[in-house]
Amino acid sequence: MFVKCPDCGREIEVEEPKRSHKGLWIVLAIVLLLGIGAGGAGYFFYEQTQGQSEQYAYENAIQSNEPAVLQNFLDIYVTAPQAHRETVTDRLEKLKKIDAEWMNVIRSKSKTALLKYMMLYPQNVHNIEARLIIDSLDWELAANVNTIASYKTYLDNHSDGLYFDVAKANYESLTEEAKRQEAQQKGDSLNAAIQQQESQAVEVPASGL
Repeated sequence: MFVKCPDCGREIEVEEPKRSHKGLWIVLAIVLLLGIGAGGAGYFFYEQTQGQSEQYAYENAIQSNEPAVLQNFLDIYVTAPQAHRETVTDRLEKLKKIDAEWMNVIRSKSKTALLKYMMLYPQNVHNIEARLIIDSLDWELAANVNTIASYKTYLDNHSDGLYFDVAKANYESLTEEAKRQEAQQKGDSLNAAIQQQESQAVEVPASGL
């Protein structure tokens, strides 16, 4: 490196000072430490979040009456605590057993069996379907008997039934027909009585000679 002498005006070669990289290494070390710290904190946060997510899913699963929800928990949280997996598995097996009983009830087509199932498992997801089946069975019975009493029974037991409007129309129609027939019978009886009285009035008693 050449510099100009202020006294003589000549250029003099001088040695260029060496640059120190110590400061750079310090900066790199700090950055590396910060990166490691951030990574550790991120991993800790991830683990904590995963744990909270698993706990929430576990609580949701054990409160569910749907086998698919419990099976989904077992499929996703393979590394969940053993106690959680055992509890969910046990509940899943119980629900599968209840579902098997439901299939037997469906095949029986028995109102008694449906009512018994609903009484044993009041919170089961199949209860809505059971009520609809019972509604249909009671409607079929009412329609087959086709009397005022049969429709009245259906209306009393199924105020929100699928066939309520039809049952009500049939009930009212049969009721009106019964009233009409009763009125006609009374009219016929009255006419018969009048005719009998008139026939007796025109009879002339036989006179003795």
